Amino acid sequence: MHNTYMQFIYMHTASKSSKKKDTLISLSFRLDNRASIEVFTQIFDSRCQKQEQHTNTRHTGNGYMQEHRARYSTPLHNVCFLLLLMLTLLGTSHTTYAKKKTLRFEGTVLEKGRREPIEAAGVFIKELRRGAYTDANGKFVHTLPPGTYTLLIKPLGFVAFKKKITLTTSTNKTYYIEPDPNTRFQSSTKERRFKESSQQQSMNRKQLARMAGGLGGDPLRGIQNFPGIARASRTNGDIIVRGASFADTGFYVDGHKLPILYHFGAGLTVMNRRFLQRIEFFPGGAPLRYGRLTAGLVSIESRSAQPKTVHGEAYISFAGAGFYLELPLGAGWTLSAAMNRSYIDAFFSLFTPDTLTGHFWDYQAKLSWRNKHHSLSFFLLGSDDVLNYEGLKEGGEVPVIGRDKNVTDLRFVRLISKYIYTRKILTFRASLAFGFNQDGKEDSLQRRNNWEWPVELRIDTLLQLHKTFRLSFGLDGVWSLHHFDVKTPQTDVTSFPSPAPNPTYLEDTNQKILTAPALYLSTRWEPAKDIVLQAGVRGDMFMTEGRMRFGISPRLSASVKVHPKWRLLLATGLYNRAPSIEQWSTEQGTPTLDLQKAFQVAGGFEFRPLRQFKLRMQGFYNHMYDLITPSGAPISNEGAFLIQNYTNQGFGRGYGLELQARLHPLQNLSAWVTYTFSHAERGVRPSETYTLYEFDQPHILNLMVMWRIGGGWFINARFRMASGSPTPSLQRVIYDADTDDYKATLSLENDDRLPTFHQLDVRVEKRWVFQHWVLSFYLDLHNLYNARNAEEFRYNYNYTERRPINGLPFFPAFGVRGTF
Repeated sequence: MHNTYMQFIYMHTASKSSKKKDTLISLSFRLDNRASIEVFTQIFDSRCQKQEQHTNTRHTGNGYMQEHRARYSTPLHNVCFLLLLMLTLLGTSHTTYAKKKTLRFEGTVLEKGRREPIEAAGVFIKELRRGAYTDANGKFVHTLPPGTYTLLIKPLGFVAFKKKITLTTSTNKTYYIEPDPNTRFQSSTKERRFKESSQQQSMNRKQLARMAGGLGGDPLRGIQNFPGIARASRTNGDIIVRGASFADTGFYVDGHKLPILYHFGAGLTVMNRRFLQRIEFFPGGAPLRYGRLTAGLVSIESRSAQPKTVHGEAYISFAGAGFYLELPLGAGWTLSAAMNRSYIDAFFSLFTPDTLTGHFWDYQAKLSWRNKHHSLSFFLLGSDDVLNYEGLKEGGEVPVIGRDKNVTDLRFVRLISKYIYTRKILTFRASLAFGFNQDGKEDSLQRRNNWEWPVELRIDTLLQLHKTFRLSFGLDGVWSLHHFDVKTPQTDVTSFPSPAPNPTYLEDTNQKILTAPALYLSTRWEPAKDIVLQAGVRGDMFMTEGRMRFGISPRLSASVKVHPKWRLLLATGLYNRAPSIEQWSTEQGTPTLDLQKAFQVAGGFEFRPLRQFKLRMQGFYNHMYDLITPSGAPISNEGAFLIQNYTNQGFGRGYGLELQARLHPLQNLSAWVTYTFSHAERGVRPSETYTLYEFDQPHILNLMVMWRIGGGWFINARFRMASGSPTPSLQRVIYDADTDDYKATLSLENDDRLPTFHQLDVRVEKRWVFQHWVLSFYLDLHNLYNARNAEEFRYNYNYTERRPINGLPFFPAFGVRGTF
């Protein structure tokens, strides 16, 4: 900028000899135009060359400063003063005339495709070597003279932007900068997070979403690739961890339990991927704030969007279509909503000879608010699944689903409200969740409908008392109302010989209330720089129909860094969970049942020779006891004789070795290898003999490669191999003349096994990034070489021929997604 600064001082001083006044005239000015300064100085010297002059010149960072001091001792001082004044005004006029015009150049830097402002982006003018940085809203300002310049914008983690600009008037521009796909810089939260257990594993949700076999970019499907997880049948997506059943693993969203994580049939997640903030998986060693489980844990933290403008996406795929939308409401409030609706039943005829129809849909909405120390959110989510099986098609030989018609429906709704307060050493979390679950199934022989209305309260307090010591304690309580509508046959209509053509039925409709409060205390201590110890205890109480059961769960986790590249891991503890409300009821179960329990221990090491490579290996042992098994023995309860439908005589174990190797992005390539060697066994007292559990899979291998080719292209591949699941063998077949049907007897042990499963899935994705939106197209090639993997065996009508029921054949699934 061109400036003019001037200062005049005129004063008289008395002379002692002549009693006449001398004059001191001081002129100070600052001009960016040095030529006008020199001209003025020469004119002044020519007019006052007989006078005593003292001139001092100094250079400042903003221009040149000249000070002129003249002392006059003659009457000509008035003439010199007037001349100086005129020349000063002339110089000022000349400087103002010579001053260049300046323009205001301002703009906004946004992320290309998402339109989010980029903060702290460097905006440089190359010719002037001048720069500015964008503020939190992505805005910058430059003041420049008219001309042509080279504009450089260099945000961290984005592709550098360069453009020639010509300024003739003040202007305001918006620039869209594309993210750098090869950047090593990632956005991170300011909150310091600690691992809650040495068994904790996590993965970036974007990496999970791009995994092959993810059914349309579903990130939670990628959890099935972690070590320790057995392969579930078909595509139902059940999480079977370390030899336990699906019911032994807990699924939590924001600290509250969900009845399911996947839709049945298609195996897609019941939540939109944009609502997923963080996914944590514990194959064992779950932290103390979680209970009522005896195996693994999947913990999902929902995302509270903080957009500065409206964002969303719409998608359509082979399985369904849906949308996601988020918008700012002002004053710190934001609203997000999503819905997904399937048409998967349109493809059923490609995979099964059965007559099968069905649908699923899910929905979510979240209202959130946040400031420096407080955050508040209300999260609504729900799901609705229906599957209607009408039997074998005409001309079909072997059914896939079964022989009897049935209808299955599964629904749930949850509203989770959460409040978080953080200040200095204190973090306080309180959340309340309520809703309902419905699980129903009906066929020609029986009907079973269960409704549940749960209310869950969770309060967690964290105190960072010292940089090496943290204390956590809290309350975790559940109150639930259960309603049952059951119709079951009391006589065995399939036995030989058949006792009667019309069986008798037990029909029951009743309600039960379950109350389950729990308290926990946990500590985290770092006695040395590379040692982390976490220990505590949890107490659970279960109450129903006047009966109480108590469970105490002490747990310990340790992580010791013995070398810059080596870390030892250890976790152990007790876990318990209650029987289902049906198993505990007087009408359908056994009211004297105790809690099911498990003792877990796992240990191993983590080796990181390179920054991009990590190797993790550990062994585990999960001893399960007091498991619930069916029974038909008579018992006495308070003077009355009852049929003991269930007992706690079951026991089991799961043990093995897990290996995981991860290559982090290196030259656009990343890889992930997991291998699990394990055994899962069960037994029933008084026998001490173990038999193979139905989910025993000794060898499980997952190999994944993710390659970012460039130009918006991504190619991912996953190869899976797993031992076939155990299955009972056929012992004998008898013809029943009364019913004109064949009756088969299967072995009581799983002494047979399905063939080895193997499959290759490939995913190809292309992204086009426009200024205001992003278009993505993906193609999932499931079972690329069309492996015929048997999921189970089915027999013909007289059991003379056994045929395998194969899983999904080669199937190309495509989808299109637009994001703005």
